[in-house]
Order: sequence, then C-alpha cells, then structure tokens
Amino acid sequence: GNGNVTYLGAPNPTQHGVVWSTSPNPTTADSKTTDGPVSATGAFTSNIIGLTPGTLYHVRAYATNAAGTAYGTDVSFTTLSASTVITTPFRNAGSGSGSGWANPGYITADDSNYATDSIGTFGTSDYLNGTNYGFSIPSNATINGIQVTIGRSASSSNRLEDDTVQLIRGGSRVGSNAASSTRWPTSITAANYGGTSNLWGTTWTPADINASNFGVALRVDNTSFSSTTASV
Repeated sequence: GNGNVTYLGAPNPTQHGVVWSTSPNPTTADSKTTDGPVSATGAFTSNIIGLTPGTLYHVRAYATNAAGTAYGTDVSFTTLSASTVITTPFRNAGSGSGSGWANPGYITADDSNYATDSIGTFGTSDYLNGTNYGFSIPSNATINGIQVTIGRSASSSNRLEDDTVQLIRGGSRVGSNAASSTRWPTSITAANYGGTSNLWGTTWTPADINASNFGVALRVDNTSFSSTTASV
C-alpha cells in the first residue's frame, strides 16, 4: 500500500502505515501495518500480508500523532484468485512400440485387443513403449503429479511382475522406476502408478508432456520355470 505524508503536524507522528478491510474506510481498529515514527514528509510504501484470494479490499494510508490519526483516500482492489488445480483427463497412448511385443499398437485403444509377449523361463520382456498422448497442457501450468494406468494380465497366475514402469521424456526413460512386485492377474486388470502428487523423481514442464515423444515404458519379468504370455 502506498501513502504520502504531506504534513507532519505537532508533534511528529509516532506511527504510520496502511489500514485495510473488506469494508470501506478502514481505520486502525482494522488490520494495519505499523512502520514507526515519521520525521520527514514524503511518500512511503507498506507491505500488506495475509490477504484472502479473490477478495475485494479497501485500503487507506494513515499517520498518528498525539492529536489523533489522519487517513488518506480509500482505495479498493481485488486480490488475485487462488491457483486452480486441474486434473487432465486420462488419455490412451497414440502410438505403441516395442521389439519382441506382438501388436504393440493395440495399446492405443481400451478394448479387447492387446499387445502380447511370450516371456521365457525367468526371462524379461523387451520394453513396451506408449507415446504420443496428445496432451495440450497450458504453458503456464505447474505439473504437480502424473498418474499412469496400465491394464495387464498374465496367461498363468503367479508368474509375471513388473520389472520397469518408467516415464519417457524426449524419447528417453527418466526418473523413478514405479514397478511393483505384485504378481499380475490372469484377467486384464488396471494398475495405477504414480499419482496426483507424484513427479516420478524428476521435474516436468507442460512442453515435456505435450511432446509426442512423452510416454510410458513397461518391462515385465517372468518369475517362473515356464514360459508365460504378458498381455497389455
């Protein structure tokens, strides 16, 4: 808040600052700053804190001496609204790829067609990559978290588990591995990784996620003595 002491009075002011309220013409009985005595005329600025977002306030400068308190003109302003948290709707990958996986492009639709890989005894699959999600997050947004949902199943129970679930930025795997040791079920079941406050051990910009080469990489372990088919 800004003020200007144009006349000191007698004696000099012992206190000055600004007062504010949601009602017109606030006084020192309302919220105020206390910037101390005044020994010379001139403009001053006083910092107002603790305001509520999206609220209309009235503010006046003041100066107090032994004779009383003088106030400046009532000026009103509205504080900025609080930041809006937006959850971007889920999207399927626009492209699927992965050497060793049959029909990796099937991961682009939520239907009964699946990318599959027959994984040998105590073997590990190649990476199955989903990219090109088509996000259009505003450039001034802050990324707070990323959640990935993967529908997956094993041809036999208690044989498959995640080896790697990792995000892709700029075409390369980055950040934390969110793989779970939970065994895959024998029917397609959705598993969630990350979350609305999980950044996967790194930082993200909207441009990173809007890029066509942003995505998710999955690799699968077979923990048994028999070949088992993974479906995603």
